[in-house]
Amino acid sequence: MPGWTKHMRQKVWAYAHTQGLKLLKTMEEKGYVLPKDQYAREAIETVAAVMHLSDISPKDKLAAARTLLDFTMAKPANETNLNVKKAEDFLLDLVDEVKDAE
Repeated sequence: MPGWTKHMRQKVWAYAHTQGLKLLKTMEEKGYVLPKDQYAREAIETVAAVMHLSDISPKDKLAAARTLLDFTMAKPANETNLNVKKAEDFLLDLVDEVKDAE
């Protein structure tokens, strides 16, 4: 933020940080998974604040938004439920399917 005084930068950053925290609170209420680790949480808060800064390029805002979504949106691989079955259970299921098909 060239040409800004320290006081002006602090004021803009405080507003952006507040808006970022509101965004994260809303995301938590909607079920997004946010990190519990202190340092990871601080990084996510910073990214959310960067999204609300008024004097950065759209490219940087989009990069911050992408970073936030990459770390908060559940990946399809994380949503799958793995059921471990014994070979006998698998064969019994196959027998049931064959009987149903007949």
